[in-house]
Amino acid sequence: MSTAMPHAATSSAMHSSSVAAAATAATVSDLFPAGSGQTAADRIAFVRRAADWMKTNECNAVQYGKLSNGFSVATMHLPHLTFGTYGVYIDAGSRYETRANNGTAHFLEHLLFKGTKHFTKQEIDMLFESTGSHFNAYTSRDRTAYYVKCFNEHAEACIRCLSDILQYSHLRERDISDERGTIMAELNHVESIVDEVIMDQMHAVAFDSSTSGLPLTILGFPDMIQRGIDRDMMTKFTETHYTGPRMTLVSVGGMRHEEAMDIAERHFGKMPSVSNRPPLTHRYVGGDSVMWNSRMLSSNLVWAIPICGASHEDNYALQVAHCAIGGYQRDSHDVFVNLPRFNSRFVTEPALDRIQPFYTPYEEVSLFGFNFVTVPGDGSSEAGGATSVSDHSYSTLQRVVDSNVAEWIRMAYEPLSQERLDDVKAIYLAAQTMLLDNSTNLWEDLGRQTVHFGGRRRPDWEVAERILAVTAEDVMRVMKKYIVGSRPSVAFIGHPKCAAGYDALLDVAFRTSQPRATI
Repeated sequence: MSTAMPHAATSSAMHSSSVAAAATAATVSDLFPAGSGQTAADRIAFVRRAADWMKTNECNAVQYGKLSNGFSVATMHLPHLTFGTYGVYIDAGSRYETRANNGTAHFLEHLLFKGTKHFTKQEIDMLFESTGSHFNAYTSRDRTAYYVKCFNEHAEACIRCLSDILQYSHLRERDISDERGTIMAELNHVESIVDEVIMDQMHAVAFDSSTSGLPLTILGFPDMIQRGIDRDMMTKFTETHYTGPRMTLVSVGGMRHEEAMDIAERHFGKMPSVSNRPPLTHRYVGGDSVMWNSRMLSSNLVWAIPICGASHEDNYALQVAHCAIGGYQRDSHDVFVNLPRFNSRFVTEPALDRIQPFYTPYEEVSLFGFNFVTVPGDGSSEAGGATSVSDHSYSTLQRVVDSNVAEWIRMAYEPLSQERLDDVKAIYLAAQTMLLDNSTNLWEDLGRQTVHFGGRRRPDWEVAERILAVTAEDVMRVMKKYIVGSRPSVAFIGHPKCAAGYDALLDVAFRTSQPRATI
């Protein structure tokens, strides 16, 4: 029922919502005149009209409120929905832990489903099953979320149960003991997923664990799960972090804001009003991690650099630059062949499986980079001679990573053409729109932004306007500011012969950190 959130799911804090929905709601002639072409300029003009329509009609508008104890409420009222996603976002996760209590936030999330002062575990299960509701939770590095997707008429009953879970859970010793095995099984599952492990390794080498909890894993170390975490740790964590000013009731669906405020007052109004939020600190160090596995056929490498926090204005230009590089997936080859992106050039690489861009934002810092995956190719080298699978994968991986890093540096000194810039903006906004296709995704987006942006979600039209305002000079400026001369963090999992050397990557980064660099 409760799972740790995949790291990649933290991909972007600046989602744009339904441009397509706005186009549907307005008349076609208003937004996309008949006879207009499908050039990049036409697509940008369409997005501008859609953004203007959303601004005028307050599309997906959010209302905010706050109780006297600091507990916040954020409501996106969608009046035509008979259901919604309702839940609580908590400004607490593994980044607020140390090595001495790592895994407590996630362990606590599991345990809160086991019964409360007013509800037994069976009554909790029966409430959600009898109403056809879906109840879930997750823990990430900077937040914990508990939510329910239900019909509007059951929303208050579900929220009341959720408030009891957050305030009056038993935390019994026998439940703690029983849950250790469950969390260990989850840890074993997570450690079998390469994408999960490599992102944990990335955080471990990127940040100094003596100054921040960012490099710690979400689930914690095995010995902490099996023996270390106890009731006192979890009680202290809830008393410190589960307080009014650190929580937000997020409502996306048929519930009106006034109703949400009334429900919050009745069920969360007595929560402690003290914040206890520690100052956010981190120290980026950069480095590399190599996990060798001679039985693996795939080679997995993540390359990232630190950039500004989620709310910084530079993020808009950085997102455009990220999209200009783009990604690639072998199983969707035909989709990528004609895209105006740099990484689409690698569609002819037989050993390349995937290039996945990622953006992992936190309040004061973010990680920005790419995940490269190669698989056995056709066994032949470019010169026609026979090579081993590992040799071929290595040559592909090294070549693709080197070219990718060099292109990042090139973008700091060579402006994007206006046509490519317009295409990239349209692609980016369309991709963000498609991520928000249901109430749960909208709820997640709203809740995440209340943590990253100090309690406010940036309206869809504002995100569109900011992206559309990015110029080629803006892209060059942020690339020089954050990329040129930056020390990358690199994590590798795979066959030892396929590991791209960290010194070689540094050489590419610094060798190409000159004006008019060429690959």
